[in-house]
Amino acid sequence: MGKKIDENRYARLSENLDKAEARLEAEAQEHVRRGREKSNVARKGIDDIESSEADVEFGLAAIKRYDCWQIQEARQRLADGTYGFCRDCGDEISGRRLEERPFATRCFDCGEAHDEQERIQQRIAARHRSRSRHSYH
Repeated sequence: MGKKIDENRYARLSENLDKAEARLEAEAQEHVRRGREKSNVARKGIDDIESSEADVEFGLAAIKRYDCWQIQEARQRLADGTYGFCRDCGDEISGRRLEERPFATRCFDCGEAHDEQERIQQRIAARHRSRSRHSYH
């Protein structure tokens, strides 16, 4: 990249990562707590819905923990001097985007383009799976 983050911005970004990680970890722990509660109710045979809700809570906790892992990756990029710069075009990622998504690796425009490419690939894969299923019948 060749670009360097000034010390004030570095400190601000590092603090934002700390806050985001603490928030995500607290949210993950809350989902685990609620999942355990629902799981205990389900074990007592009260309701299958509670069991499904427990699974949802544990799934949400896993997503939050994955986001925490992405924060750790962002910390490494910050240490390397690549944090805050788009992996595709090299431009600086806006502060607003980094506040909303502290582990962002792409600027808004490149992120949108990447997401659109993924949607296209998913539609192509779905059509291919659909054709494969129909060709065996």
